[in-house]
Amino acid sequence: GKKVSPSSWMSSNLMKRCISPYDGMSVDEDDHQSSSRQDAADGTCTRNIRNENDRPPIATATAPPTRTRSPFEDEIPRDCRVRIICHLRPKELYGAYGLTCTQCHEDSLSETLSQKTWGEISAGSELERLLKRMAHRSYQRAFNRPRTVLKMLGHTEMLRPDISWEDLESLARKATLTEVTTLDLSVTLSSSLGHSDDEELQQQRMMIHEAPMNFYPPALSWALARALPNLVELDLSNLSGGPREEGDLASELSVFGHENTPGLYKVTWRRRIGGCRFLRGNDLQTLEHLKELHLDGLVADFRYDSSYGSNTYGFFMECAGYESDRCIFFRCNDNLERVSLVGSKYIDQETLQEHPFPQSMLIKFVQGTPSLKWFRSDLKRANVEILRA
Repeated sequence: GKKVSPSSWMSSNLMKRCISPYDGMSVDEDDHQSSSRQDAADGTCTRNIRNENDRPPIATATAPPTRTRSPFEDEIPRDCRVRIICHLRPKELYGAYGLTCTQCHEDSLSETLSQKTWGEISAGSELERLLKRMAHRSYQRAFNRPRTVLKMLGHTEMLRPDISWEDLESLARKATLTEVTTLDLSVTLSSSLGHSDDEELQQQRMMIHEAPMNFYPPALSWALARALPNLVELDLSNLSGGPREEGDLASELSVFGHENTPGLYKVTWRRRIGGCRFLRGNDLQTLEHLKELHLDGLVADFRYDSSYGSNTYGFFMECAGYESDRCIFFRCNDNLERVSLVGSKYIDQETLQEHPFPQSMLIKFVQGTPSLKWFRSDLKRANVEILRA
């Protein structure tokens, strides 16, 4: 039969508008900005988010009016097509493939698609507006089971909020998504530099390390920790941590403490760039049920710790020697069962060169974490055999 390229299933000119899987809800920031309305019932200003009931009985983006037969409909079984499109992002699935023909639209509604278990939200530039959107009934309805994974987009461009902590907490409580158990705040390596209110500070961060710096306002973590009380997994991959000034207690992780997210047990932060102080486990000790820690590609740079620099580098070297019993993450390793540190490096204080974590440091961590059941690292085979003996 005639072969049809998967690229012919989707038309690029249909990618201009993203129709999300959230009951016909559009999550484009521009759509929300242009569709404000006054709710006469309670006097509050909400976003006019289109849903299925509001649509007129005419041709719309998500409901093709006529039966258009696809050229591959009789050539590829539906279950095979569904398995293929499960690898598409929601924007590609619902904004392009689902609009190609009637059959593609029906495929995009399959309950077996993995996209049904997760959804994306564009953070926009204002935290206050984001929380108001999350509190809207359309978002609340969309993030019900089986949709338990929340992927945040564009949060590194978010501005620092100009709002009191009391008002911020009130908004966060109204935006509670009780069914969400996994929060994905990770960014791609090609992401642009995050926003910084202080240009000099941003330049300083760039001088510290050549890799792209991706930051977001700490208030976002603080708000999400209160809006997602049933969180069990958190992914911060490719985000930069710090710098931390003397006296700072809150961090990207510490706000997800037991009082806010008591069930959080898994943290993934691949290619984290930050200070050595992080290796003490200070940021993680508030997570009382932490069991899994995935930090592949970690870069520990004492210069991120500001006034703590010399002390934290000294601690780092202390963990690499056998004179002390202390090991990395000693403040949070009581319950750790699965840890991955593949490709982790540190910056030498004298030469400012990158070096792999010392073998002695990795050995001491394994010996100092009795609950550990699974460990991935750059340990040499001989040292692995010693630990197994």
